[in-house]
Amino acid sequence: MMGGGVPRFLFMSSPVTVTGEPLTALISKDITDATPISERWGGWYVTGKPDGLTHLGNIQVSGPVQPTQVAPDLSQLKVKRPGTLANLDRLFNTQPYLTDHSDIVALLIFEHQVYIENIITRASYKARTLVARANDGQSADALTWDELPAKARPIVKAMLEPLVKALLLVDATHLPGRITGNSGFDRWFQAQGPRDPAGRSLRELDLTTRVFRYPLSYMIYSVGFDGLPAYAKEYVYRRLTEILSGRDQSAPYTQLTAADRATALQILTATQPSFATSAQTALAQGKPVSTPTG
Repeated sequence: MMGGGVPRFLFMSSPVTVTGEPLTALISKDITDATPISERWGGWYVTGKPDGLTHLGNIQVSGPVQPTQVAPDLSQLKVKRPGTLANLDRLFNTQPYLTDHSDIVALLIFEHQVYIENIITRASYKARTLVARANDGQSADALTWDELPAKARPIVKAMLEPLVKALLLVDATHLPGRITGNSGFDRWFQAQGPRDPAGRSLRELDLTTRVFRYPLSYMIYSVGFDGLPAYAKEYVYRRLTEILSGRDQSAPYTQLTAADRATALQILTATQPSFATSAQTALAQGKPVSTPTG
């Protein structure tokens, strides 16, 4: 639970013993885009390249774990780290299973998807709850942002700004170097589209210094995002327009280059009709939907 009774998906890094027992009582970590690679995939199998990449995957603890702190960091785990493997044959008999891979690129994408979906769920649930309270208990899902009760806007902004930041990959960790999968997942994922007239897609991968080539999450096409109340989706669209058009140059968006902003804006405008309509209106009006606080 994320607080306030909001459900969520779990993607945790928690090493396991050789018998498969997770060490969540001693060492565990919820994974987000900001989690360093070195702290990911405890309790998961990981295959791909480079071999030996430092992380917590493929570890099977054979003895009791003695934490060195009251709330130990994952880096305190005193075991040999196999790192990334070409396949899983050295860890167990893979013959009865569909594959001997657990692709590192697929894991990176899965983590990102879970992280964004959880933020969307929280924003949707909390915004609806808070707006209903400010609207005398009445549903306001169909209201536009400008039609929202004035007293509801500040609290809704507080719920939606983290979603804006997450969609723009602001806190995403840097990769330690080139990462390559070995199951073909990367090719499949990038082929899904949608693409703009120039053939560009938000699903294109970088996998050198960052996961995605463009600084905007493909999760903006998701069913979860589509299910946001009208006012929430409009707010996010208008904020994305402000930031990607360069009108908002405030922290934490200063790391976004002008070229990346322009490309992401072009792709989203060409591939998401509802955003294109919102962006055209927002740019014509020129009135900010939110005053960034830095």
